[in-house]
Amino acid sequence: MNVADGSTALIVGTTNDDGSDSTYILDGYGIHYEKAILTKKGDQLPALETAGGGNYGLLIMVASVPFLEDSQWSSLYEYQEKYGVRMIQLNVYPSSDFGVELYKACNNATDMQELNIVSEVAQAEFPTAGLRQTNLSTEGLFHCPANILSENASTTTAFLQFQPTDYYPNVSVAGVINRLDTGREQMAMFMSSGNWSTTATYCNHIWVQWGYRGLYQGRRRLFLGTQVDDLFLTTTIYNSSEGFRVRPADLEAHINFTQQINERLNVSNPGSDYFTEFGFNANGNIAFEFGIWESNVSTYSCAGPLFTSWEEPSTGLEYKKPLGTGTSSWPKHPTFDWTAECVFLDPLARFFVNETNRDSFGLVSHTFTHLNLDLATYHDVLREISYNLLFAELMNFTNAMKFSGSGLIPPAITGMHNGDALRAFSDNGLWNAIGDNTRPVLRNPQNFHWPRMTDMEINGFSGYQITPRFSTRIYYNCDNMECDVDQCVTTADCKKAQGMEGLLTIERKFQPNYMIGLFHDPYMFHQPNLRQTDVEEFSLGSETGKFSLLAMWVHTIVDELVRLVDWPIVSLKHDHIAMEFNNRMTSDACSPWIQYHTSKLSNGSMAITSVTVRARGGKITGSSGGVVSITTDPKYNNTCAVPIPVTIPYNITISATGTTNTTDTTLLVNEMVDRGLGYRVESIGNDPPTIWVRLDGDPVTFNFDGEGVLL
Repeated sequence: MNVADGSTALIVGTTNDDGSDSTYILDGYGIHYEKAILTKKGDQLPALETAGGGNYGLLIMVASVPFLEDSQWSSLYEYQEKYGVRMIQLNVYPSSDFGVELYKACNNATDMQELNIVSEVAQAEFPTAGLRQTNLSTEGLFHCPANILSENASTTTAFLQFQPTDYYPNVSVAGVINRLDTGREQMAMFMSSGNWSTTATYCNHIWVQWGYRGLYQGRRRLFLGTQVDDLFLTTTIYNSSEGFRVRPADLEAHINFTQQINERLNVSNPGSDYFTEFGFNANGNIAFEFGIWESNVSTYSCAGPLFTSWEEPSTGLEYKKPLGTGTSSWPKHPTFDWTAECVFLDPLARFFVNETNRDSFGLVSHTFTHLNLDLATYHDVLREISYNLLFAELMNFTNAMKFSGSGLIPPAITGMHNGDALRAFSDNGLWNAIGDNTRPVLRNPQNFHWPRMTDMEINGFSGYQITPRFSTRIYYNCDNMECDVDQCVTTADCKKAQGMEGLLTIERKFQPNYMIGLFHDPYMFHQPNLRQTDVEEFSLGSETGKFSLLAMWVHTIVDELVRLVDWPIVSLKHDHIAMEFNNRMTSDACSPWIQYHTSKLSNGSMAITSVTVRARGGKITGSSGGVVSITTDPKYNNTCAVPIPVTIPYNITISATGTTNTTDTTLLVNEMVDRGLGYRVESIGNDPPTIWVRLDGDPVTFNFDGEGVLL
């Protein structure tokens, strides 16, 4: 018996908001889904099965779906029993339908309780979720504590519990698993959801892993990227005339900090690999060493910087520059006589010429001078890129372990609507730039897990990738706690925060939600944020010492992630994270899916004994207004330009039939294990293995040895 499309989830609700409560986590995994929004009695469900078998591998019902007829519920239940597909009931009221009754009364979103998973049930039922038993807040979530009915104790198991309060003196039930005599299985949660809630996102991993039994087309990975702009430049500090430029001692402190973070993570979250990445501006080196040379003139001469200031455009952020317009700031034929005597007058240059120091960080171009590119000419931008890359060659950055030579961080994320600038990027061999998530037009409107692709209409140049990047409450022009808190109170949402502790509490509340929500966007920082050796002491947990703003933020976020999950926490360099986004979009466009094949075992149990990986063969054919066009053609069936991720449970032994790809080198992962399948298997820390399947025209089947995945 087959589930024709074992990876697609069917989400049934009464509003689009109902669907979004579950779709955002499926988007994170890259799991395909369909929504059935029923707004009145008589609305029909899609066909649950066709001649090829079942059409869905998971059924998700939101808020009890009151418009469903009894006959429709019966059809869903019969489908479950026939194919062994599980059902998830989200945001439901406790009732005998779930083997429970309400405990006293429901709570509105402002009445907080703590909840946690039942560890022994979690280990037995959803071990691949990788969630730690920890207290979580119901802040902002409507919830209804429940008790299991005595007559249903044999078929109902609590996996999620509310902790006691003054009003609720006993532990109560927040979620249950029902195993009914008919063979039907369902999971129910008695609280609302929302993509803004870390608690909701955490709980969503429970039903994804349990519902799919750890077997799905898609992938889970947590990336923590911290990009630090403006290396070699001096930044004027907020509300001050003073400037700050990071020093070698600060960088040495961050190398030590990174080592300590990784040592800790590889105990708590094996497979982790965190590092910081710099965007560098070569003109900052010239300006600094020229200042030293001027005050200590030697027998040799050092050239001054190209320029250090310019007139900022008065246009808006999203102004589209007419092609071919603008006034050039660079000389027509610039020359630079870079000599070792001059370059290495700069202590930062001396620091980075040491290969161990250099390879401790990621490195990517941030342009030569940091010139605003919104109105810049092609002439200027071509030189901003090419001369910065020449400096990278001079400094041997291009041979660095984590150098990215295919993309850039645009200065202040400018030039994104300047077709001349984008063409200059491309002509220099760069195919991607980092963006800014505070500007919606720089994100992909179809899927936040895809990059934005430029087009002539909005950007003046087609097909250039903008990779999303998050901001934080650590400001670009602050080098100490007082400055950062003052700016946050003045300009943002920190008015109720109590000093730096309060600011970090806000960051702890919001940022990890994106990461466990499987957003792979890196985070934006700037070089003053690394000032460490002469700042005030601060306490982070049980540790007191001198910490930079970046170190405080990373320490705080890592603490929270470690509290929530045991997954590896991984950093990727700029080019690799860009490729992650590009590959994800390309893979999704191929419309991949997996077919489950089930068999009856000798003991009478049913199990998934093999899966077949297929694709409908969609291809990206362009974009307009930020919307990517995807064309599906039968001649492209079972083909995809990039490998398809398929995640399998732990301790499953597999063999493959179909085209192999032992020479595939397109994958960008920390650890690859070839298990003799001819397909690469990504296996990092406690995360379940992911098979990367290349489809070259034929479906590929993986056979599970032994019992397979029990239904």
